[in-house]
This record gives sequence, C-alpha cells and structure tokens, in this order.
Amino acid sequence: MVTPTEDYYSDHDGGKFAPIEATTVATWKAPAFLENLAIDTYGAVFVTVYSHNRVDRYDPATGATTTFAELPAPPMGLALDSDGVLWVTGGTLYERPGFIWRVERSGAVRQWCELPDATFMNGCTMHPNGRTLLACESASGHILAIDVDKPGRWDVWLQGDRLRPIVPKYPGSNGIKIRQGWAWISVSGRRLLVRVPIQPDGSASGIEVAQRRKAQAIGLAVPVQHSLDRELGFAVGVERRLRGCFPDRHVIRQAINRTGR
Repeated sequence: MVTPTEDYYSDHDGGKFAPIEATTVATWKAPAFLENLAIDTYGAVFVTVYSHNRVDRYDPATGATTTFAELPAPPMGLALDSDGVLWVTGGTLYERPGFIWRVERSGAVRQWCELPDATFMNGCTMHPNGRTLLACESASGHILAIDVDKPGRWDVWLQGDRLRPIVPKYPGSNGIKIRQGWAWISVSGRRLLVRVPIQPDGSASGIEVAQRRKAQAIGLAVPVQHSLDRELGFAVGVERRLRGCFPDRHVIRQAINRTGR
C-alpha cells in the first residue's frame, strides 16, 4: 500500500534500465544482516553486520573477509576520514540511545557519542571540512553533525519536512553522501532523493528534490578509485552478498539491502 504524500509522484516510470557489469565478491550465511559499507584508499571494503554487532573487512587482494571490529550494539552506517579512521553509527533499532563509535585502523573501538533520543541511526559521511561527521537519524529525519575532534559534542545540521518519515518505524533520511559541494540524501519513506548545497561556512542551505522514484531510495554510494585506475563501486545486495561494479562512466550508485520492513 502506498501512503499518499505531496512528495509521491505516481506517474513516474522509474527511469530507463541500464545494467552494468557486477560480480559477487563476498557472501555471508543467513541470518546475517548487512547494513552499510565504506571503502578505504587501498580498496579494502568495510561492511557493518548489524545482526552480529560487528564490522567485517573484505580484502580485494586476497578475497578474504575477516572480522575487523566488534561493537557493543548493532552498527548501521560507516564512513572513513582522511586519516583512515572508521566512524560508525548504530544502536538497537527502535530503541534509545543511538551511538557514534570511532574505530582505529587496528580495530580498537571507542564510544564517541551517546545520542539519548536517537532510535534509528543510519547512513553517514564526512563533511568536506574534515572535522564533522554527518549522520542520518531516520526516525526524526534529522541530519546530525558530530564533532570528530571533541567526544560527546554534536548538533542538528539539517532538518525539514521532506526528511521526516511518513510511516511509523519507516526511515526518513537514510543515506547521505557529499559530491561537488552538495549533500545528497535518500529519503526512503517518501521515495525521494534530495540534495542540499553546503554553504561556505559549512552549514546547510535549503532542501531541493533531486529525484522522485517509484522504488524506495535506500542508500547512496559514490565511485572510488581502484588501484587499476578504474572506477570501483560496491553495493550490498539482497542476498547478503557484496557486489563489485565497474561502470563505464561516473555514476552515483544505489546500494540496496532489503530487510522485510
């Protein structure tokens, strides 16, 4: 059933289908629930395994997948900063509080922030200033700004009606990535992809609708440079698999993980 909303565009046909080459590079046994991923400068892929309270690491050089870090609560989003430190959002779904963890290259975990009212922490990305982690809180739709220099310090960076969920327990703002001075945000419950220009002072400007989709927008990914100087994109698939994609042009790929919700 589709919930009517001013942002739902019933006549949109979903766009033209354009397949690209994809290869399954790693798998997990059921009932593993994979949530998100991040790729470092060496091509290693870090994957949050919500069901097992851990982050796994896939090594493209060896094809091996190993446990990288174990967390005290389920992890959701993750992002790497310029020093190779892994930032992870999480917490038990629909339960307070939410968390931000800092994970060192060694895999050592440190709780960075406790977010007392957060019940649905989700995707995250580094702000262009390099000092702030932007994280989606999907229950409220808020985009939170986490100070990566001072533990426990955070604020709301962006909020608005188009980021809020319209169905109880369904995500509002879900995935977030930065590209060419814009923050791109997927809003699952509204089937929207929105974008926000980042001001010179680092603050967010007004929310613009970039695309309306019949399919639900879940997560976002941007291309990264592989050692072979080809664009390498990864997506978490519907069968607990990690897929590597080699597109012929610059694209923003959608990473989908069906959860049954």
